[in-house]
Parts: sequence; C-alpha cells; structure tokens
Amino acid sequence: MPRPLHRRPSPAAAQLAADVLGFALDVPPDAILSLKRGQPHAAAARQVAMYLLNTVFEMSLTQVAISIGRDRSTVAHGLRVVEDRREDPRFDAWLQQLEDALRAAPGARPVFAGAL
Repeated sequence: MPRPLHRRPSPAAAQLAADVLGFALDVPPDAILSLKRGQPHAAAARQVAMYLLNTVFEMSLTQVAISIGRDRSTVAHGLRVVEDRREDPRFDAWLQQLEDALRAAPGARPVFAGAL
C-alpha cells in the first residue's frame, strides 16, 4: 500500500494567491506577503490569501502560516474573519469567483503518485 504524500508549504501557491488578490483588489502582492502588518487593505487581502491557501490549496493552518510568514493563531483568526464575511452575498460571490479561478490554475490541486 503506498504511503500518503506529505506536502510542504508552497511559496509558489502563496505568491499565486497574492498575485490574484493583488490584481483583484489593486494591492501590491508584496504588501500582501509582507512580514509587516501594513495598511488595513493589505491586511484584509492577506486574510483572504490565507483563506484561499487553506481552502483551495488544501494547506493546513501551519502550512499557511509558514508560507505567509505568520503564526498559526494569526492564520486561524484570518480564516474566521473571512468566514464571517461570507455571510455577505456579494463578498461570498466574489470569493467564490476567486476560488474557482485558483482551482482552475495549473498545479492548484495536489498531484499524487500514480495519478498520471
């Protein structure tokens, strides 16, 4: 029986999420991935990026934290904030479009041995 593959955090996935959000929100991707707190709009974009890394790229909270340069509790808080905002139908529809776009990106889903 094959052993399950353990994925490492992907800096490329974090960069892709930051690039997509940077384009969608007119926020520089470097501000989203910055280790500094930054402006409120950059922090909000970072929370959405963390959410997308967790949901689309199926990263654990720890993997997201490593990829984005934050600690696990910060990621957990960011995910809760985004989940709460999903109650707004406009935000929910916008976020769903981002999720769909990232899922369609090559390499967005893990490739497991034997799948080819």
